[in-house]
Amino acid sequence: VIFPEYLQENYIMCNGEGEYVCQNSQCICQCADEFPQCNCPTTDLQIMENTLIGMAETWEASYNDFENS
Repeated sequence: VIFPEYLQENYIMCNGEGEYVCQNSQCICQCADEFPQCNCPTTDLQIMENTLIGMAETWEASYNDFENS
């Protein structure tokens, strides 16, 4: 589906769940009534948390390898 240019930014930045609004260099998704939690991207936060856990485990393993060498 190809969106008109005026809808592309809203759809991409807010997952189609709100309107992307910028004021004084601060941009946020203003949630639509149907999606009151659009500014709380739980999936993205879970992905970041899992990535950080993986990085911590990798650093710990590397540190242990260094200590053992």
